[in-house]
Amino acid sequence: MFRRDDARQRPVHPLRRAGAALALLASACGGIGPEAAAELGTTRQDVTPDPAGWRAWTPEPTNSGGWTGGPAVCQALTPSGDGTAIVGRSANNNRYRISMRQFFVEATAFADISIFTTFNSKPACTSLDGVHTLDQGLWNYQIAVLGKSAANNQFLIKTMKLDTEPAFFGDPPTLPTTVVNWTSINGNAYASAPAAAVSQAALLVVGRRSDNRLYLHRNHLSILLPQTPFDNSAWDPVLQLPALPSGWTAAGDPAIADTQPLIGVVTIVTRATRSGFPSRLYYSLFDAASSSFQAWAQVPITPSTVNVGSDPALEVDRGLGLATLYFRSGTNCATSACRVFQSSGIANLWGEFTQIFDNIPGHSDTFTDAPGAIGDLGLEPHHMVVARNSSGQFIHNGTNVNIP
Repeated sequence: MFRRDDARQRPVHPLRRAGAALALLASACGGIGPEAAAELGTTRQDVTPDPAGWRAWTPEPTNSGGWTGGPAVCQALTPSGDGTAIVGRSANNNRYRISMRQFFVEATAFADISIFTTFNSKPACTSLDGVHTLDQGLWNYQIAVLGKSAANNQFLIKTMKLDTEPAFFGDPPTLPTTVVNWTSINGNAYASAPAAAVSQAALLVVGRRSDNRLYLHRNHLSILLPQTPFDNSAWDPVLQLPALPSGWTAAGDPAIADTQPLIGVVTIVTRATRSGFPSRLYYSLFDAASSSFQAWAQVPITPSTVNVGSDPALEVDRGLGLATLYFRSGTNCATSACRVFQSSGIANLWGEFTQIFDNIPGHSDTFTDAPGAIGDLGLEPHHMVVARNSSGQFIHNGTNVNIP
């Protein structure tokens, strides 16, 4: 996969060079063998915000019906630069609504993208331009939104094309237009929301069924047909992820991200529960070349005072070669503050989890659901996180990253 890092003229971070070398070594050895996996797991570094750090938790425009569940955030890549799409489920009618953003600025008001279709999960959203090559003529400028149908608990998908007219200040992008309307990816019922990512020219969708096992769907996107990259008949047979360690049960909604694009390895994270124990997060690596999964490994949460109070969100900064994991900490948000914490690392070896502070004096909002997050944005912000607050509305925060 190639991204527009050259256009950004960003210096290559030493950790990125090391990660790329290890990735090439792993590729030459035929996947993520034990030696390569162990080597990739020997270095970690937290994301270092620029001097301004995380900006401030800022309200999104109010949705008249409020929101239920957490948001989805995905990159909206157009000829004029990187944008962001935010998708949520309206509390009054269970429809999905979308808003487009440029920088920190809302470019379009939230609008319905499902009128006759309703959902009972939070949405998932991903750019289909993970199939990018250096030839801009092959870019498709499309995003996919997925969710769990309120009618039958099946995963539905909708693809949309972004506004590709050159945008200037005062000429913001418009809402995307439908390419493929809501359709079921298969006949299976799910107990969780979907999570989605694109890796190695394939759309990957993961979800949890009623047996509390996770399953992965892979759809091969067309690189040569940029107008129609997604074909609903191109799904591979579903793959079942390994069972969690004895005594632990997958819970909530999983997260997935293309964390090692050079070798086609993605990371899947799930919350897990066990009677008498605090919730944990576990991660597994999926190797596209061998269609195999690494056994689940526990995410070490430090310091010990930080507890896992929500499902995870996961995003990638390819410039630094870092994956950032987010979750809400806190168990009783009605009576105590529940904050968003994050940590970043190479090849899933995360460091200490730190709170995304609000730098507005006296502002003490709390969160009720898992956050949504996106990284690798070309302009400001470079990382963005969105969460639902105690008033039922979305608020966002963002930061850039220093590259030494």
